[in-house]
Amino acid sequence: MSYMFYNDLKKAEKMIEDSKNPVIIPWRSGRRLEWFYSIINFANEYAIPVINYAGEVLNYPSNMPMAVDEYNLEDVDLILNIENGIPYFPRYNDVNCKIITIDTEPLYNNIPYLGIDSDIILRGDISLILNSLKPKIEKGIIEERKNKVREIRELQNRSKNEEIQRLSKENTINPRYLSWKIGKLDMPVFTDYQVNPKYSLPNKFSSYFSIPDAGYLGWAMGAAVGYKIATGIDTIAAVGDGSFIFGVPTAFGYAAKDFPVLCIIFDNSQWLASAESVKDVFKNSHAWKINKFPGADLKDYNYGDVIKIFGGENIIIERPDEIDEGIKKGINILKKEKKPVVLQCKVDKTR
Repeated sequence: MSYMFYNDLKKAEKMIEDSKNPVIIPWRSGRRLEWFYSIINFANEYAIPVINYAGEVLNYPSNMPMAVDEYNLEDVDLILNIENGIPYFPRYNDVNCKIITIDTEPLYNNIPYLGIDSDIILRGDISLILNSLKPKIEKGIIEERKNKVREIRELQNRSKNEEIQRLSKENTINPRYLSWKIGKLDMPVFTDYQVNPKYSLPNKFSSYFSIPDAGYLGWAMGAAVGYKIATGIDTIAAVGDGSFIFGVPTAFGYAAKDFPVLCIIFDNSQWLASAESVKDVFKNSHAWKINKFPGADLKDYNYGDVIKIFGGENIIIERPDEIDEGIKKGINILKKEKKPVVLQCKVDKTR
């Protein structure tokens, strides 16, 4: 260990010791098993809440005591930014605190412009760094933090449970409700971002895989098949109707014929990301006022039927009370008949 690294390590320890309200914001630190457990041990030992517990991958189990869905970054005085190029968006968060970046590649050369500073950068193996940090924090402070995060989790969980109960009685399928149902399957999930991990609540290492930095649209279908080839484990590809098209359904069906997976389409009949961008950037546009987005609206086709060419099955699901039966049928075909299955779920135009 070099003197400069050791010196920065001690500075980081002091910053953690002095912090009254720290938070951990990871993104892809769950890529390795040892990193995954190092974050668990560090967060639990020092009672530091973890947001983005599921980012590009699962970084920290959702059922562990420091996992929180939301946290007020305006009140935070220290961010531990772990394997995360963009820990927050300045446009939406008024953040004024110190930042410790822990990363194997903290400069992120693949990002043309990176405008978020760090007070300390610790470059290297995530486990080595976290296991080397030994801040001295009073037990009373740790207990206070645990109690605070426990209250946050109880409130968030109660709110979500109430929402799930309400959504289950709707006439149409909300994508958050579908995410919750997918989480109950306890299968590895590959998604372009359609599955909301705050509702699917992944807990196991290597159980959730979401968007890389760029160029990802449609990747989940091929990635799910690749995972099935590598492990033999039945896997879910969860995509939108637009990203299903980008995933090249015929190529997916050709590969999935021999290595079947369960593909779940969040079919909202729209390029929702494009419509959201118009709403965000052009707030006074005519499209925003009339809520119509020419070129972003898709016709209502049964896209999933393409899987039938390769001996698979497409199951159309239109209501919340049809989800369980559709999933049960799909899983039965996948596991017993060894055929690829598409569940084309008609969902609301929302996240």
